[in-house]
Amino acid sequence: AATDYIAEMRQLQPQGPYLLGGFSGGGLIAWEIARQLQAAGQDVPLVILLDTPIPLRPALSRLDKALIKL
Repeated sequence: AATDYIAEMRQLQPQGPYLLGGFSGGGLIAWEIARQLQAAGQDVPLVILLDTPIPLRPALSRLDKALIKL
């Protein structure tokens, strides 16, 4: 999806800077768009993620688990 969106974006604005944002699952796509654009040498000074889930949850330490129980 990110690659397709980049193609659409570049039809209107071939060069950066690009300001990106996404809501919920769209935030993950915005993050990937930013990653691909930066890898292509484009400037992406801002990516806004609203209510976006973490793709991989970090493992909780024993201390974290104890603090949650408190």
